[in-house]
Amino acid sequence: MLLATAGPWPVLPHGRNVQTSLSPPGTRTAMLSCPATIPRGPSASQQQQERRAQLWQSLSRGKKGIKREEILSVVARLTDPWQLKHDKELTMAVGALARCKAWEHSLSLLLEAQGHRLDPNVFACSAAISGCEKCKQWEPALRLLEGMWRDGPPPDAAVYNAVVSTCAAAGQWERALEVQAQMESRRVDPNLVSFNALIGACRSAGRWERALALGSELRRRGLAPDQVTYTALIIACREAGRWELALSLLGEAKLEGGLRPDVVLFGATLAALEPGAAWEQAVELVAQMLTGGPRPNSACLGAAVAVCRAAANWEAALEFLELSRRLDLEPSVRLFSAVVGACREAQLWPMALLLLTEMRSGQGPAPDVITCSDVLISLQRAGEWERALGVLQGMLDFGPAPDLVSVNAAMAACEAGREWLPALQLLQGLGAWSLSADVVSLNSAVSACGRGLQWAAALQVVASGRSWSRALDMLLQGAGLLRILPDVISFNTAIGACAPEGLWQNSLAILLDEMRHRPVIPDVVSFNAALGSCEVALQWEWTVVLLHEMEVQRRRPSLENLLDHDFQEIDSAADSFGDVANMEVNTVTAITAISAYGRSQQWWRALDLLAEAKRLTPRL
Repeated sequence: MLLATAGPWPVLPHGRNVQTSLSPPGTRTAMLSCPATIPRGPSASQQQQERRAQLWQSLSRGKKGIKREEILSVVARLTDPWQLKHDKELTMAVGALARCKAWEHSLSLLLEAQGHRLDPNVFACSAAISGCEKCKQWEPALRLLEGMWRDGPPPDAAVYNAVVSTCAAAGQWERALEVQAQMESRRVDPNLVSFNALIGACRSAGRWERALALGSELRRRGLAPDQVTYTALIIACREAGRWELALSLLGEAKLEGGLRPDVVLFGATLAALEPGAAWEQAVELVAQMLTGGPRPNSACLGAAVAVCRAAANWEAALEFLELSRRLDLEPSVRLFSAVVGACREAQLWPMALLLLTEMRSGQGPAPDVITCSDVLISLQRAGEWERALGVLQGMLDFGPAPDLVSVNAAMAACEAGREWLPALQLLQGLGAWSLSADVVSLNSAVSACGRGLQWAAALQVVASGRSWSRALDMLLQGAGLLRILPDVISFNTAIGACAPEGLWQNSLAILLDEMRHRPVIPDVVSFNAALGSCEVALQWEWTVVLLHEMEVQRRRPSLENLLDHDFQEIDSAADSFGDVANMEVNTVTAITAISAYGRSQQWWRALDLLAEAKRLTPRL
């Protein structure tokens, strides 16, 4: 405990004559005429005062260096028995409780003080509300504000500002505006702190229009915005995608406001440029910081690189990375990750892979999972499946642990490279990495098998005839084990993969049988994929059946597949068009049909079809 009590002092009888050690033995000498000075312990009142002083010293240390449990213990000893004599001491105790986020205790202390005939002043109430703000307890703060109007003391602007900040911290922007309205109705003028809190509340709630309107309102009232005001307004501009206004506000802060923008304000402006991919303006802002503004930090350069990433400008992103090295800034993961993201957007996978190698070799911060995922996506888009597997293996060996996005990207890279076996192996290994497959994982594996032409090789002979391919068997049976419901994209991928091998029976079975018995509704792509399989196999009769089935299910046929088949009888094409005549058609439909008639030298039918198409779709 902080309070240490002194041990008992040794006490001798006062006034007793003490023989000195200089008297020779056996000699009668004169005794000392004055008594020896004996140390005495402090009286009870002095001990109490010292104890009380030590307690107050504990509370007055400041915001740091004292723990919550210690503050609660000190306040408990000051109030049991009650030792708070005036409102200043009460304010100090309430403020200490508020700083350690003990908002319940601070409110209870205010109530207890009234029982001891010690009325809290406005400073004590404001301190208690500040404690509510730290814990986002807006309802107790509002109740305390109401009690101040009812019982006193009357709240001032500081109390209102604390309540507004509490509502803002809790995301209650509408309540914050209500408090401001009540503040004005009570003839308490809002100040700059009030408006800053209101702007922050609206900005945090995504109400950027209201935040910008409040910025205009404070100017009309003759208040001068400060750094906090401009920063909040520029952040609101970022959320609204209004990067031009953000630049205008920064210029206003320098010219009209007479402010010297700090690094936080510049960083907010740089971040506001990202939605507009305004990388040239980002370069200009960083140049201003270097020539006369605050020294850019890693956060500012990271925001500038994020702008370059949005613009797919990897050269400018690399220049900002080099600038951070020249400024001897601590390399941050966010900065490297943004540069890798810029390389990903520019489809520059060698540079993204090189940056990852630098990070792993100790020339930069250790990569996080986002950085590795960006590299994997770059390799996926380039079809570099072997390098993608190498990056994934590096994550397993050295960290960070891969997430589902990383593994899905590696599987998609295998899909692009027509490597069906590694894709299936990655899918089966998800459980070992404590990951659960999703529909994207299944679709990648199915598509990899389809692109790898492994459908015929994976067919198995069963009693009822041919069964599904390896990937389709994984899709339906493996998905059941993983408790994942395949979506329409999964089935569409499986149907489309049957076309290259002429497996039109399988595509029809998937569409007309398997999907019908599952809660998956086929779409136009499903029918188009089956039509493609029938077209390759010259199964025009089944094409007519599918078109009729589309009309029955009121599906809109893809206009490239409608009549674009080698029909043995041109009349079947006309009948098929009639079956779907009640569906929406467009220019591609008419052109495809007319082309089919033209190739068969049925020009009069082409003219009739053109007239019918114009009647159905006047836009043609």
